[in-house]
Amino acid sequence: MSVHGKSPSDAIFLHNPTGFKDLELSHWHEVIAKAFHEAQGQKVFSGASLLVANGEEILYERAFGTISAGGPPLSLHSLFDLASLTKPLATTLVCMSALTRKLFDVHAPIGHFIPTNLIPRQKKNITILHLLNHCSGLPAYVPFYQNLIRVPPRRRKESLLLSILQTPLDHNPGEEARYSDLDFMLLGTILEETLGDSMEKLFQSTVQALIMEDTGEHSCSRGKGAPGGDITGGHRPVRMEYIPLEAGWDPTHRTPCLPVHHKTSFVATEFCSWRKRILHGEVHDENAYVLGGVAPHAGLFGTAAAIHRVLSTLWRIYRGEWQTSQMSQEVLQFFWRRPGIVPRSTWALGFDSPSQKGSSAGRYFSEKSIGHLGFTGTSFWLDTVRGLLIILLTNRVHISRNNDKIKTFRPYIHDLIMEKMT
Repeated sequence: MSVHGKSPSDAIFLHNPTGFKDLELSHWHEVIAKAFHEAQGQKVFSGASLLVANGEEILYERAFGTISAGGPPLSLHSLFDLASLTKPLATTLVCMSALTRKLFDVHAPIGHFIPTNLIPRQKKNITILHLLNHCSGLPAYVPFYQNLIRVPPRRRKESLLLSILQTPLDHNPGEEARYSDLDFMLLGTILEETLGDSMEKLFQSTVQALIMEDTGEHSCSRGKGAPGGDITGGHRPVRMEYIPLEAGWDPTHRTPCLPVHHKTSFVATEFCSWRKRILHGEVHDENAYVLGGVAPHAGLFGTAAAIHRVLSTLWRIYRGEWQTSQMSQEVLQFFWRRPGIVPRSTWALGFDSPSQKGSSAGRYFSEKSIGHLGFTGTSFWLDTVRGLLIILLTNRVHISRNNDKIKTFRPYIHDLIMEKMT
């Protein structure tokens, strides 16, 4: 079904779901489209992709705007830099799978995985649980890339680990919750060493394998007469992956090994003053860049449909509707609830949950919802009570990261949608 003259590949609204109150579909289209067109005009972003689902059933999916300012139209197949959505959708899921298969202990201190002589005294009590819950005491961010770019690429992971271990704590482990890239950089290093492979390979062998296994026996509901597809693509824009690159000594130099992509395949992010170019298909995060585009805290690129495919599979496991050796219901339920290490913290394990006031999820997601934000302007929120899911992908950092208008638009659009749902 086309919307406002768009082809089915650009906009899909499947059917009239029972979850909507008395509102005609055409009017609902207009309300949502108007909000996005106004946001684009106000330069909240140049382009965006929205997917609304009730569990596995996709209710609405549409792309808005352009891949860059004045660029070609954005489609549902355009890949977004997912930024920190890498944390829950890659690193956390690898951790969950390892725990399910009894290859990992989240209660263990980091000294079980790293030589204790490298760990300063004040960090010896940090556990994997602290890293997942963002309460290790490590700071939120450090621009390691400024020094790592001068280190030979093959030694950068080792150098990064030593730098993290030498970074002073902001507070004692378990005392305070503070969202931290460093937590996941350290967690990813431990996972790679313990499981014996790179984050890219671990993502492929766990997350992608999990989705392929589920897709083999089950496919998403897309409404009567809607096109179908699977994780490999088909009619659906289902693609999520790391985009490896070669980061040499000079960030402004495009080496022959830097992958060449059609720019229309990727949504542009920032004009990077360090790399001196607008980024297309090249990870935005500088610390991830010097690690070759593959990192535990950032680096994934993908579509809203791919995120839905992952979350709908997890949703089935969470509800006990599907069983797999890759991921247990018990482990998933453990990760999706707040552990209570730090009182009043909204963090679960690798996932966030809505705060009582001023949440990016808006006013209507339950406190048992799980979600996450990405610095580039990406997000998802899944209400585990009602099964409602909203995935919002934007390039709000285009052309500058100083644009924070998404902070107002994101809860607004969530509320606009949730007010029409039961």
